[in-house]
Amino acid sequence: MLFTAYLAHRRGRNPWLWGALAYVLTLLTPFVLAFVTRERPRTLEKYLAQYPHCRTGRGISCAHCNSGSIRLWHQRGVLFNRAKHLCNHCGSYLYDS
Repeated sequence: MLFTAYLAHRRGRNPWLWGALAYVLTLLTPFVLAFVTRERPRTLEKYLAQYPHCRTGRGISCAHCNSGSIRLWHQRGVLFNRAKHLCNHCGSYLYDS
């Protein structure tokens, strides 16, 4: 922040404005990084496209342990309301619905 104000002063800009802008940007950085690096939900279609051998005659199986026992885990909150499908044996995340 001080370095930004120093550079702004050297270039004839308002150092207070540029220092305040640098301060606000450093406060917002964790939120921007959390938004950019968030996990995208994987649908059943994407899961089966990535692991075509998981489609069985009785339904869907786990790609990691080949188990057919899958449970639903509901996540409810302000920003999300979805159901995750997890393997009962190894606990791997499979897809969202």
